[in-house]
Amino acid sequence: MGRISPPARASAAANSAILPTMDGHSQLSALIQRAKARGQAAFWLSLIDMLEPAAPIFAQGLLVTQPLANLLNGADALRELAELLEAPDGINTLRQRLADASPE
Repeated sequence: MGRISPPARASAAANSAILPTMDGHSQLSALIQRAKARGQAAFWLSLIDMLEPAAPIFAQGLLVTQPLANLLNGADALRELAELLEAPDGINTLRQRLADASPE
């Protein structure tokens, strides 16, 4: 008991690499922080709930648009979001970050 299975450990490690702590090292973390500060977290949570079944497809779409986002300096955030959507527990991680009560 108390042991984490290898797939769960790999998933947790992947999610922590994709979305590090909210200390400003991630563009996606900064976007989440701004959405929460503006009171838009509920909107994004609803959108995630609607799009969850097609998350891997949307992740591929984000990767395709990444070069265009590079012009607006948002390519890193798109890449991080795409990787998070493709991760096994990525949707739940994103949902958890948005659902935290206090703006970071």
